[in-house]
Amino acid sequence: MNSNVATPPVWSTATQPGAHESGRCELSGLNEHLQCCIRGAGYLCGLRAGSATVRAFVLGRFATTLLVLVLLLAAASMMT
Repeated sequence: MNSNVATPPVWSTATQPGAHESGRCELSGLNEHLQCCIRGAGYLCGLRAGSATVRAFVLGRFATTLLVLVLLLAAASMMT
């Protein structure tokens, strides 16, 4: 009985000798690509950082805020 079993891909993290030596052309191309990415994502990166800051502030004080809101609602319902 012959069964065709698919073999998983073989991954290797080893590099060829001398592969770590990048030439000026490769480094120049990488620099251009990174500068393009930074320019394109500048505005969105700022928004993302701002939203992360606000989220961290709100989540850090979520329990306290929830407790204050419940107490205010309870006090308002007692007054009516």
